[in-house]
Amino acid sequence: MSNPNAPARPTATTDADRGADRAAAGRPSLIVGALHLAVLWAFAFQRPLFDLLGRNADFFVVRGNTRGDIIVFALAFTLLPPLAMLAAEWLALRFRRGLYEGLHLALLGLLGAAIALQFLKDNVASGPAGLLIVVALALGALLAWAYRRTVFAPQALSVLSPAPLLFLVIFLFFTPVQKLILPQKQAEAADIDVPSTTPIVVLITDEFPIVSMLDARGQVDASRFPNFAALARGSTWYRDTTTVAGFTTRAVPAILTGNDPRNRLPISSDQPDSIFTLLGRSYRMNVDETATAICPPQICGGTAYTAVGGAARQAKQSNGRFRTRMHQLVSDLGIVSEHLLLPDALASHLPAVDQTFGGFGNGGGDGGDGGRAAGKAGSQNLQQVQVGETIRKGAFTQRPQRFERWLSSLRGTPKTLNFLHTELPHFPWLYTPTGKQFAPHTPDIALKDGVWPKDDFYVEYGRQRHLMQAMFTDRLLGELIARMKKVGLWDRAMLVVTADHGSSFIPGQQRRDPQPATMGEIAPVPLFVRLPGQGAGRVDDAHRCTTDILPMIAAELRVRIPFPTYRCSDTVTVAQYNGESTSIPLKRVLALRAAALRRRLRVFPAGGGAEALFRFGPDPQLVGKSVASLSVAPAEEGRATLLGAFDSKPGGTVPVLVQGTLSGVDTGTPLAVALNGRIVTTARAFELLGTTRVAATLPEGSIRPGPNSVEVFRIDGSGESPALERLGGWPR
Repeated sequence: MSNPNAPARPTATTDADRGADRAAAGRPSLIVGALHLAVLWAFAFQRPLFDLLGRNADFFVVRGNTRGDIIVFALAFTLLPPLAMLAAEWLALRFRRGLYEGLHLALLGLLGAAIALQFLKDNVASGPAGLLIVVALALGALLAWAYRRTVFAPQALSVLSPAPLLFLVIFLFFTPVQKLILPQKQAEAADIDVPSTTPIVVLITDEFPIVSMLDARGQVDASRFPNFAALARGSTWYRDTTTVAGFTTRAVPAILTGNDPRNRLPISSDQPDSIFTLLGRSYRMNVDETATAICPPQICGGTAYTAVGGAARQAKQSNGRFRTRMHQLVSDLGIVSEHLLLPDALASHLPAVDQTFGGFGNGGGDGGDGGRAAGKAGSQNLQQVQVGETIRKGAFTQRPQRFERWLSSLRGTPKTLNFLHTELPHFPWLYTPTGKQFAPHTPDIALKDGVWPKDDFYVEYGRQRHLMQAMFTDRLLGELIARMKKVGLWDRAMLVVTADHGSSFIPGQQRRDPQPATMGEIAPVPLFVRLPGQGAGRVDDAHRCTTDILPMIAAELRVRIPFPTYRCSDTVTVAQYNGESTSIPLKRVLALRAAALRRRLRVFPAGGGAEALFRFGPDPQLVGKSVASLSVAPAEEGRATLLGAFDSKPGGTVPVLVQGTLSGVDTGTPLAVALNGRIVTTARAFELLGTTRVAATLPEGSIRPGPNSVEVFRIDGSGESPALERLGGWPR
């Protein structure tokens, strides 16, 4: 009989049992584990995206997002993914604890791998992508092992559990975003009575280098830009005008305020001194700000300043609906997150996020039926999506339609400020000179980090597309002049036509960022000022900055500006998007402008109208010849596969864009493109995203109603009668 008072006999245990007991005792609860996942989510995705958006708050301004949009997005991005992971783990735990533990470790490992991948990409190496991913997954697995086998890893994550809330608070209240969500002192009309009754008309074009419209004599090319040439003959052309910023959300406010806005947001509460507040007490406002919100709502309309972007004030637009705005915001920021996460080799296959303000995932288009068709086509063809870098929403929505709406609002009434900033001829280049939109598919120029490839043909192909859209902008200027004459504004109003900044076309250089090599095309912009009743035109070659426009208007209206304005000097300083600036002497800028003009004229000489734009490439003498008159044979090696069809149907779109892939064809191979049996342009094979491609634009006037045949040929030899080898075409 055992003695109940005897001490218990110790039970034999193994090291494995003791390890299991410690592991079980150290396993966090379901809720604590969810906090650990939230911490990793915060470091993997929340912090990088919030940091990017915090430094670029004008992203929300341009898109017209409200303060409610921003708060809902920030809360949802912080909370919903961790809550979704918690729900999945709860369901797994309901089935079996082992399933829950396995899922928890897998999620830990994947989030850890995401953090490691970003660190490796940004600090260690940019490729190869496969190796970076393997190393990141291994580091993620190591984290999961440490979490399972050690006490330190779970405890460290517990210590970091406030991180998601901290990142949220910093984003909302300690970055420029706070200016968009917290109540701000509203700008008010200045206490100034303007004695003049002169109407003012201001048109700001976008991304329009003066080099694009000049001929060899430095005059406006009347063949391609007849309306700008007519304006030059009846206004003062400030030929040596330069911008102060290479991006819209700083360049346009500089025009409106007469000041370099530095790091201020393009909203009225952050930039309260402007042409709108200067004239607000005396002038009626007819204002359409596309990408800024400098005009206070009490002056330009709107009952409450809940929408921080100018576009959001258009109540009838689809982007005024919360659901639509949030869908677009989530779609675009999803692509931004992929760019932040993925190695460069994989991110290069994503739509670009540094060329436009939004709509990154759309296959192309500019709103309307053509835009919807393009988006649908893009979703059906991966190659097209990879090539595409176009935008359909945000500031680029229905650009011609917005212009027409503003144009129809012009009246001959005195004491009215009529202002429009149009995103034309800004990239994406989707329009022919007559204003027809490319269809049915519209992949666009693909650049990596905004840098042109080191391929002369590809850059000039982009310039051709730009010039076509610039000619369309000239057509719209003609409509403005006609409207002003019709309503009696032409002889009574002060007209200002300018651009916010330019764009560069140099192989291997930035398209948009002002660098010493690109300043000749990005800094110089057109500026035409027509005073009431002005007859003969004149050219003023004194250096002007776009910040001089407001003082010019004030001088004409005989009103004193009660706030300081920017002093233009002989050193041209143009702000970059990253906050830095490029400064070089004006003399150097003018020399670079002259060199850029010579480059453009070598490829696209002045004169000849739109048709001359297609006589470039490796063999322009072939253009106009019938295929039947040339020596043609099937290609023994090589094939071209074209995207889309070339059926022309009634409507606002036209199938002028030739895009396709090439197999068995070397990069740099000269190509000829035939439309309905006649050579209409020549091109070169180029490499993009690891694939050899062909790209060309067809002359709109050669497209016939109904089906059109398009053929791509390899050019063999040179001279008067080179041989052609047929690579493929449409119909196949």
